[in-house]
Amino acid sequence: MGVSYNVPLREEQIFEKAKGDIDRQNLATLTSAIHTESENRQNADANLQANISALGTALSDEVTLRANDDYLLKQEYTAKITQEAMTRQEDDAALRTSISTEVLTRNTQTESLGSALQNEVTARTNADNALKSELNANLSNEAALRASEDNKLNAKIDAVIQSIPEQQTLNIKEFTPSSATQDGAAGLVPAPPKSTQKQLLTNQGWEELSSTDIFIGAVPSQSGQPSYTGSVIYPQWLNYDEQKLTIAGQFSGTNVGTYTVTFTPRGLYCWNDGTRNARTVTWQIYKATVPVPTAAITSYEFTGNNVTLSVTNFDSSKMTQAGTVTAKNAGSYTATYKLNDTANYTWSDGSTADKNITWNITAKKLAKPYASNTQLNYTGAAVTLSVSNVDLTYMNKAGSDTATAAGTYSVTYTLK
Repeated sequence: MGVSYNVPLREEQIFEKAKGDIDRQNLATLTSAIHTESENRQNADANLQANISALGTALSDEVTLRANDDYLLKQEYTAKITQEAMTRQEDDAALRTSISTEVLTRNTQTESLGSALQNEVTARTNADNALKSELNANLSNEAALRASEDNKLNAKIDAVIQSIPEQQTLNIKEFTPSSATQDGAAGLVPAPPKSTQKQLLTNQGWEELSSTDIFIGAVPSQSGQPSYTGSVIYPQWLNYDEQKLTIAGQFSGTNVGTYTVTFTPRGLYCWNDGTRNARTVTWQIYKATVPVPTAAITSYEFTGNNVTLSVTNFDSSKMTQAGTVTAKNAGSYTATYKLNDTANYTWSDGSTADKNITWNITAKKLAKPYASNTQLNYTGAAVTLSVSNVDLTYMNKAGSDTATAAGTYSVTYTLK
């Protein structure tokens, strides 16, 4: 800093000294001020350094604290996730065991029911056979009784006919009002009264008879197409009147086939041509149809447990099941169904050949295991690698996913 002064020349030295004193004084003041400012700044720098150091220490402590918290939180969540995964695996294993047990129980119940049904079928079959035998015996006895009665009646009729003088015997069919007169026929017998009706000569004289009285219409024939049932079948007949005809032969049957019976006019009844001889007629029992077994679902996914094919229309009393209907591993399988009795049964499509159902179990598709973070920090405690998509039901694990010391580790998963 400088100061200007205006002083007379004769006093120059005096003023020069005074000026020097003033400059030294100002310099000393300025020096003192600079020294003071320097000390102040040093103190401020020292305080700032102390504050920075304190803040650094605080930040370091905070980072350490947060790192510890993060580690503990990670350990806690890892433990929870591991425990949850183990719990779920245990629950899944328990559920699979429960399902397997339920399936086995139901299979056992189904087998028991099938056995019970088979026993019931056998018992009913035996009962039906006993009833068939009894009915056949009764029918045989009834047929024999009726045949005996018919023989007795025919014998009586023959005796009556024999008692009539020979010249009074005539063929009813030939002796009609159009061929006879009041004067008789060739002088053998008195002519019947003229009438539109046929005449029958008896011991009491001529009697008018309509064609429905003694003449039988068409020969009886089978009505309908009865199918095999395992029980005795009696056919239905058209034009059969048991008051006019007797039936003999195979008038009942059980198995598929062709049967033969004879129809013979009773008493004075005769066929339209005037004859009374037995007429032979055949009738049939046809095969029963059985629905072809089918499966709505023929493709299953591997589960590690047995899979049983669900089949509709399977009837153990009419068919045999062979081949493979239960399997566990992936692959293609065939179930075969064979009619027990091809003589009496046919499939609904008209064939009797064995029927096959092809089905399969496909391999289960699993997602590959992976770990999103494979760089873990040393903590002094055991750390566990978090691996996604692990299902030990279908996989084998080799190696370890847990370690304590720093280093490189490997864990391998393979399909069972």
